Amino acid sequence: MNHEFNQLLLTKHRFVLGALIAFVFFVGILSMPREEYIADPMAVRCETVSLINGGSLAIPAALAQSFGERGQFFVENVTKEKWYCKYGILNSLIYLPALFIQKCCEGILSYSSPSRVIYLNLFNLLLALASAVYLFFIASRYTKREVVAFFYVAAAFYTTYWWNYLRGHNSEIYQVLFVLGFYYHLVRSCDGLKTRRHEALAGLFFSLLILTKVVYVILLPVVGLFFILEYYQKRQNQESLFSWCSWRSWWSLFPSFCSFGLPVALAMGVILGVNDYKFGSPFESGYGQWQERGQPIFSGHFFSGLSHFFFNPQYSIFIYFPLLLFALFGYPAFFKKFRFQTCLFLSIGLVILLVNAKLLTWSGGWGYGPRYLLVMLPLLSLPFLAVLDSIIEQRKKAKAMLAGGVIALVLLISLKLQMNVNALPFFVNFRLQGALAFLHDPRVDLYFSRVPFGIINGDLLAFKQGASLPVLESVEKRLSPERAEQLHQFIRSQLTSNYYFWK
Repeated sequence: MNHEFNQLLLTKHRFVLGALIAFVFFVGILSMPREEYIADPMAVRCETVSLINGGSLAIPAALAQSFGERGQFFVENVTKEKWYCKYGILNSLIYLPALFIQKCCEGILSYSSPSRVIYLNLFNLLLALASAVYLFFIASRYTKREVVAFFYVAAAFYTTYWWNYLRGHNSEIYQVLFVLGFYYHLVRSCDGLKTRRHEALAGLFFSLLILTKVVYVILLPVVGLFFILEYYQKRQNQESLFSWCSWRSWWSLFPSFCSFGLPVALAMGVILGVNDYKFGSPFESGYGQWQERGQPIFSGHFFSGLSHFFFNPQYSIFIYFPLLLFALFGYPAFFKKFRFQTCLFLSIGLVILLVNAKLLTWSGGWGYGPRYLLVMLPLLSLPFLAVLDSIIEQRKKAKAMLAGGVIALVLLISLKLQMNVNALPFFVNFRLQGALAFLHDPRVDLYFSRVPFGIINGDLLAFKQGASLPVLESVEKRLSPERAEQLHQFIRSQLTSNYYFWK
């Protein structure tokens, strides 16, 4: 298996990987968004602009004070009398190439620019291509059929809510890439070829992850346990238990911890240094100045968050990443063949799930689907490969044909829902929900809070073409004809195309 994997870029695999890159590039160009993703990512790009224009991390006070509440996006350092972005430093640094190119092309770089979206779109396209390559490499470890690996990547990209974040200029697109790179190189280090290099690359990707969002340091115990178990797996048949437990055997783990740990230690040093510079203390993360609803960030109800992630129509991981639902049927066979890797990505997913379930804002605020959980779902859905292989192997049986038909139908429906979401502005649902709040009708509130965004956007697209909007039929009778017409015109004004090249 390892020899076959080492030939991945040779012969037939080169053609399939090239086809995948071309496919992702083509879809990425066609589906580029027309509008820039706002809120958190726009705040970090303000810091990027300050770095390029003035070489400073500080944000002009007038801009910071007009951008949400104090501490919501920008933290005031009272001692320095300056304002700083509260998010991880890499979020700002990663946009340096795109915004520097914009300044070179346009001669000026402002904090807000209508023309910026094309530079961000092209940068997102590069990140999407890198994510596709890494996911293809990972999938190819678990299936001998390169077409299955191709299909898995395409389905993960375009039949799930991942597509929204491949288009949106938000941190989720590179967070997922960093997790994929981290997992791939960590698992590759077990192959016995260029082990130290892969351990160092895994450490590098993990460092990028925590520089984006420091909360991911919670995965370090999982990594430590991985190295210990991987070492035990290699040595258990070579030595007695007594010799394996000796200090000399444990000392042999030191090079692995160093290869992985050195870039992580450097990243932690950068985080502490930036915190001290921006917020006045190495241990001040920037999240203490503002609290939503006056409560700490980890004051959410744990089981409530879990129930939303599983069953809420707006945030269910099974609705917004249907590959995971089908992957559940492949876990027994997958675990039987790849126990060590299965335990690894399950541990990563479980830690991320449990931590985010305790968040006060487990939903992630304005966004699409359970955005905080996106980073783990491509890995947790890998057993879907076993399901696809089983269907192909038993394709002449009625049971396999039925299973394949159900999967195809569900993924096609999900694809249509993602296209509905892509067609309209990123946050159209939230804007319209706020605009219709004056109706004070529970049915309207329930519609926007419980119906999946893809269905809502489908209703809005039909309304744009002249159909009635179901959510308004029951309430517009309470309005005068003039008021009802004004409401219809306002809704239509929000339904602009969110495709860069076509309507």
